[in-house]
Amino acid sequence: MNDNGAADQRRMLADSVADYCRRSDPLHRARALRDTDPGFDRAAWQEMAELGWTGLVVPEDCGGLGLTVAEHAIVAGGAAAVLMPEPLTAAMIATRAIAGCPEGAIRSSLLARIASGAVIPSLAWQEAAGDVDPLNIATTATPLSPPGDANNVAPGLAPGLAPDVALQGTKRFVVGAAGADGYVLSVREGPHPALYWVEAAQAGVRSVVHRLADGRPVIDLHFERAEVPASNRLAIGDEAVRAVAVAVDDGNLALAAELLGLSRRLLEVTLDYLRTRSQFGRAIGAFQSLQHRAVDLYIHQRIGDATLDQALQAAAAMAHGPLRSATASRAKARACETARRITREAIQMHGAIGFTDDCDVGLYVKRSLVLSGWLGNARLHRGRHAALVPLDAAAASADMTIDQDPGTHGEPRDWDALGDDAFRMQVRTWLQANCPPQVRFPAGRMHWHECRDWWAMLYRKGWIAPGWPTALGGMGLSPFKQIIMADELERHGCGRMPDQGITQVGPILIRYGTPEQQSWFLPRTLSGEAIWCQGYSEPNAGSDLASLQTAALEDGDDYVIDGSKIWTTLAMDATHMYVLVRTGRGARKQEGISFLLLDMKSPGITVRPIRNIAGDEEFCQVFFDSVRTPKTNLVGTPGQGWTIAKSLLGFERLGIGSPRRPQLAFARLEKLARARGLFDDPVFMDRFNALRLDILDLSAAYEVFVEQVRRGEPLGPDVSLLKIWATETMQLCSELMLEAGEEYAALGGDADVDGTLINVLAPFYSARPGTIYGGSNEIQRNILAKAVLGLPQ
Repeated sequence: MNDNGAADQRRMLADSVADYCRRSDPLHRARALRDTDPGFDRAAWQEMAELGWTGLVVPEDCGGLGLTVAEHAIVAGGAAAVLMPEPLTAAMIATRAIAGCPEGAIRSSLLARIASGAVIPSLAWQEAAGDVDPLNIATTATPLSPPGDANNVAPGLAPGLAPDVALQGTKRFVVGAAGADGYVLSVREGPHPALYWVEAAQAGVRSVVHRLADGRPVIDLHFERAEVPASNRLAIGDEAVRAVAVAVDDGNLALAAELLGLSRRLLEVTLDYLRTRSQFGRAIGAFQSLQHRAVDLYIHQRIGDATLDQALQAAAAMAHGPLRSATASRAKARACETARRITREAIQMHGAIGFTDDCDVGLYVKRSLVLSGWLGNARLHRGRHAALVPLDAAAASADMTIDQDPGTHGEPRDWDALGDDAFRMQVRTWLQANCPPQVRFPAGRMHWHECRDWWAMLYRKGWIAPGWPTALGGMGLSPFKQIIMADELERHGCGRMPDQGITQVGPILIRYGTPEQQSWFLPRTLSGEAIWCQGYSEPNAGSDLASLQTAALEDGDDYVIDGSKIWTTLAMDATHMYVLVRTGRGARKQEGISFLLLDMKSPGITVRPIRNIAGDEEFCQVFFDSVRTPKTNLVGTPGQGWTIAKSLLGFERLGIGSPRRPQLAFARLEKLARARGLFDDPVFMDRFNALRLDILDLSAAYEVFVEQVRRGEPLGPDVSLLKIWATETMQLCSELMLEAGEEYAALGGDADVDGTLINVLAPFYSARPGTIYGGSNEIQRNILAKAVLGLPQ
């Protein structure tokens, strides 16, 4: 089936889940069936079987649909959103284990009956809390008589084959066992692990029922010389281990889908409450403190959804192995964290009513507690992921994501015509050979004198303006290839040059400029003759650009500018500025703002560098005292400045939200941790592993927006979530680095940390402004609250 066919099939499946949930009112059944046995409705189970849900992962030759955990995740997420009490995921895990066993009569018969809804299975494998290793088995299967004894041969087996066995041991936390028709049981048979099918009514099996937080039953199974026929053996040896391992991995992916499904629904309910609940004369969702908290929950939901989608795609492409297991652990850890935050905040945002049993919030909280603990909690899976994917292996994997010989050699005439992998390889190879050491991984933003030669090299190569049309001296790259190039530059640690003329002025002039402006400014910007700085923020406006007061009054053929701009990056190096000024007044603050170009050598301009807390001079305040610029330097029309300024913000925030910068910060943290021997400290490692997953999961969300660009779709306001997550993750990395450095964190410059030179303090300084520039993170939260979540003004 092609990608479009698979997408259509999944949409149909999601529609069927939504339709069934509307008709059957699972939330009402979840309330009614609490604290009962088996805790679900067998008639409802049969309806689900008729919809094909119980046979999703059953092979087609056994009467199922032959699909994957990705399809089950659709059902699981939709069912969890309405707290369906039926044990769909528990049965899927057991079904997946059976399907992973070698072909045999009992396997085929069981799978067919499971698909039809006649049999509900449960996997009994865990023997201790927090143990997710399928090889940790104490339950035994002991032969009842020696092989070859014709007096004890199971029906259908020839004499001499394996005898019947007696089962002895205990399995813990068997979810879905209450009401199950039988168990897929892991045992130790001599030296070998094995799987057996055990009927629920089997003599010698004793059940002890416990209550989960959500009122559903969970079972401890005690096997006391329970005798089962040899024909009930499903697998032995490596095949048995592999079947359980794949089933548990798929189970964690399904549980991640359930956690994210219930979180999504609870977030919707909470947002509705914020929009409608009134206090102090207005909807509580109008209070900024609640808006920002709601935005953070939305960001966690989006990061979790992207992580699960990526994990499901990866699982479909991988057979059983450490990487597949690590992918499942990563998805489960992220989903647990998402559900933890959303469920706790939902109680708080609902107030006292949220803590009552009449309110559905409590039902979602309890279900999330159950799902988060089943098959390993977030802490366990963070550690499991780290153990399965060592840092060195992860770095090697990141370098091998493309074909090392894509089949394109020499200098292409049309860079954009190359395939994506071929283009990435060309850029990577050239940068490895040509990027000067002095511009790689700089401690701060590079000044013009530090990167002039590197600029000239890229200019001669024709690579200085990736997004400009070739007719104007650029590379003519599509937005997606521009992302590839930016990614490779960051991967090589190429410091950012004073490139605002390339990334902002150039595209603005190409779109809005006159032919005369284009012919004068664009060639000089490419060559480095014109170096630009941005005049947006003002001392009393900051991120509130609409409140700017710098005025430009018409006087003959000129505009005369008075006022000041602040936080103007590298203005001391710039030859030109693009500046937002107020040329008129309107009913809205955004009206009357215009976009002007001016020469920094114009009389009346004063540049005052601002020394930051790291001791560097990166920002400036610029004063304008009757500064003249010709009217021909107006870009667009008078009053169009706000529209022009906004046109580049989405792509800028995509760049700021790239995972490469947090990855570099994390690499510095890793270097320090190795030097200080902190990888043996469990407290440090849990925080370290959490940050590692924060960055990996940012990559998953980033890819969602990259694909949007690849499809030619405009970026919406939701892209702001990337900037928030990326910059705040960088700050968390720098904070942990300070703690790990201890006394070294108080030293300025490079410190000799047990033979390794590390500047422990520099990442702290460099991460601070990230949450401020490009529109502060508080402003980004305001944007998301209003434009995405629809919370009231």
